[in-house]
Amino acid sequence: MKAGILEFTPFVFDASDVAAELRKAGIDAEVGIREGELSAGDVLLTVGGAELPGTWQGVLAAARDKGIRRIHWQLEALLPSGLPPWVHELVEDPPGVAVRPPSRLLRRVRDAREFSVYLRLSQATRHEAWTPGYLDAHAFKVPFLQTRALVSLWRKSLLDHILVSVAVRNRTLAGLGIPSSVVPVGYLPKLGNRLVARRDIDVLFIGRLSSRRGRLLRSLERRLDHAGYKLRIEDALHGAERTAILNRTKIVLNIHKFPWEFPGMRLLMAMACGAVVVSETAPDTAPYAAGEHFVEAEASVDKIFSAVLATLSDDGEREAMAARAYSHVTQTLPMGPLLAAALQDRKGD
Repeated sequence: MKAGILEFTPFVFDASDVAAELRKAGIDAEVGIREGELSAGDVLLTVGGAELPGTWQGVLAAARDKGIRRIHWQLEALLPSGLPPWVHELVEDPPGVAVRPPSRLLRRVRDAREFSVYLRLSQATRHEAWTPGYLDAHAFKVPFLQTRALVSLWRKSLLDHILVSVAVRNRTLAGLGIPSSVVPVGYLPKLGNRLVARRDIDVLFIGRLSSRRGRLLRSLERRLDHAGYKLRIEDALHGAERTAILNRTKIVLNIHKFPWEFPGMRLLMAMACGAVVVSETAPDTAPYAAGEHFVEAEASVDKIFSAVLATLSDDGEREAMAARAYSHVTQTLPMGPLLAAALQDRKGD
């Protein structure tokens, strides 16, 4: 079986990394295989978000006619499961061609209409168990657009199967009548590795500061400082610099951007570098087990501070958890075998 991977916007890893890992796992994979190189029974894999350009949709349509299986691996967030019927109606509405409104006034009207949808979503989920007290309406923008785009691809028969990297996305799609399989983002060496380094960074957060994240981290920073520890905040780190800093870090904080999901990327990179993760709770933390691979805390400053302080105070348990987590990501979650097995399983689709 051959696998062609359509090039995608660079993530923490790119299409060439995916192809290399699949080749190690025994699948003849290449990036951007040209017309005629794939035949019936082979796979055309798209990876990343679901807002695919029109040219890619044309390629997917042509692949269908040749009997090539079209599989999409969704790495971007989707809406939470169990939403009311009006949400389903909105995501089922086929998105039109994106046209830039001709005036500033019309752009403001468009933006206001879009925001009203996100505000309704925020209000509809305010009583869910996973809601951390306050959730900005803008948190629903990317998941809504991604869900709508993915539903559109499926309804147009441009995909034969969907893989999702987070379990809750599987339930979201099931609620829309769309089958999918869970394939978590697996380990590959460029995501991190252990170096010989002194861990002189107490607590680290990597990510953009939404209004909620900003308030929580500022409060946590004050408490840690009073207790004699330092919190370091980085908007973005990449490649070797990220690996070096994670190897100097004792604890990496996982503060959710989308609290109904438990994205594994931050955990995987931290664990691969020997740092311990303290994370907010989530409805489903697979493939990581709380208490074994990471420290779980309720979504409040008090609970997170207590968990961080206890973890910093117990060097032995922190080092034992770091060792368990490192073994888990590097030995049981390698990307190539995980993804290759999913592609092989879809042979009969």
